[in-house]
Amino acid sequence: MKKFLGSFVDSIDGIIASHYVHIFNEKNSIIAFLFHGLFKDISEIGLNHVHPQQKVTLDVFTQFIEYFLKHNYKFISPYDIVDNLRTDNRYVFITFDDGYYSNNLVLPILKQYKIPATFFIST
Repeated sequence: MKKFLGSFVDSIDGIIASHYVHIFNEKNSIIAFLFHGLFKDISEIGLNHVHPQQKVTLDVFTQFIEYFLKHNYKFISPYDIVDNLRTDNRYVFITFDDGYYSNNLVLPILKQYKIPATFFIST
């Protein structure tokens, strides 16, 4: 029952999220996304080697990047924020928190799309 309820909530969340931007106009702002770990694919999530806090695979992350690029968002770094951003644009700020080794998986994607990201490494 718990598994069914979780799947149901995920489905409803996906439906709402996909229609939200069509109902409400996106405003100029900075949106921050905090990732914890990435998985190569769905099969890796099932191994339970790392708690899947967000269940983000490399394909999902690539779709995320492509969505915001398609909708004219600019990906920024902390330096861009300090250098005074223009107020007439939409921005995305990405962080990878907790220093999980799997965050290394995202480096080729960030390089391919020339996307800055901030990595917080736990000591």
